[in-house]
Amino acid sequence: MELKLNLSYLKFFYDAALMGSVSESARRNFISQSAVSQAIAKLEKSLGVSLCQHKKQQFKLTEEGQLIFQRAQEIFSSVRQLYDAIDHHRQQARMPLNFVSTHSIGLSVLPEFIALFEQKSPEVALHFQFGGLTQIKGWLKQGIAEFAFVLDSPNVAEYQQLTVHKGYFHLYKHKEEKSSLDACGIYVEHAQGMLVAEYQQSYQAHFKKSLPIRAELNSWEFIARCMETGKGYGFLPDLIAFGKRHPHLIPMKSPMPKLPYSLCIIHPKGTQLSYSAKTFLDYFSSYLKDQLSN
Repeated sequence: MELKLNLSYLKFFYDAALMGSVSESARRNFISQSAVSQAIAKLEKSLGVSLCQHKKQQFKLTEEGQLIFQRAQEIFSSVRQLYDAIDHHRQQARMPLNFVSTHSIGLSVLPEFIALFEQKSPEVALHFQFGGLTQIKGWLKQGIAEFAFVLDSPNVAEYQQLTVHKGYFHLYKHKEEKSSLDACGIYVEHAQGMLVAEYQQSYQAHFKKSLPIRAELNSWEFIARCMETGKGYGFLPDLIAFGKRHPHLIPMKSPMPKLPYSLCIIHPKGTQLSYSAKTFLDYFSSYLKDQLSN
């Protein structure tokens, strides 16, 4: 029996199975959806198996398809290790980089940096996605992302962590806001969100009264934008005001102790970051230092 396996076809199938979508496989490989579908059909013919249920707007693996996907995962993991070994030997980042972030962190610190990194390392194709923490954990577990930007918390304790920035939460206000804090209340991500309860306790202990919550808005970036357009007060990490993104927001002076946080990247324990990832993160750390020193 002659073995003929087209690795490109296998890659298109693998990406479609990984993302649960033919269109996502097409996007990741810069080809058309029809090209992916044709490649999967040719792969099925060469292997003599049915890999997926061919229904419109649905990509579901057969039992044999699941088996092939698992073996393909091993193959492409080995291929990545091979290319990464060459990158390390040459000290030249070339391998594609898949990473993720929460919305607020990504919007605050990554847009300008990504443009700079693409100029510095044009051979590294970046694949970046936003998501909530539960979704991010799923992407890391499935291998869709190599690492993620998050704020350190007990919710990410099971991952390997690397701190890239330390900062503080502040109570911010629009510089033209005239209403009192008690009358206006504050915007928070969640009433039980990161450090909100601690801030409330400190406020209660110092001022002998509660700090009213105006609204829970589920996003630090959304809070900042609401304050920019409609004034008000918001409880935010200082990375949201990174650079000059929100020039009308100023941190309020407070007698209460500062509440620190750590911006970190997480990846599954027992895994090693690729040379592309290390290059990206080394440059990112230098970028942060330059921005914060200005």
